[in-house]
Amino acid sequence: MKKLLLGSIISLILSVAAKAQDVSETVLTNTKITLTVTADGTLPITYTWFKNSVQVATGSSLVINSVQASDAGTYKVTATNLAGSTDSNNATIVVITPVAPSNVKITITKG
Repeated sequence: MKKLLLGSIISLILSVAAKAQDVSETVLTNTKITLTVTADGTLPITYTWFKNSVQVATGSSLVINSVQASDAGTYKVTATNLAGSTDSNNATIVVITPVAPSNVKITITKG
């Protein structure tokens, strides 16, 4: 929590605290996932999403409509207001690409 002094008499306390737990999720390719964060603090609060430390989006939710192998990684969000910013915990996304069965043999037995 930071204290921002406005003049010599008035003070305003502003804070921002992102709430999220470390999350690990395994998803199949071509599925939809939504990562959402909630933050408490003085409004307005802005959100910046990062994947493996690279900025990928803004807003309180990050939607990936058709997950691909390249979407695997560690995600976090930074919540910011006038008092400063704070990072969420990490969300790790593991992507699995289904593989069709191979070498399937059918045997017919007459009995």
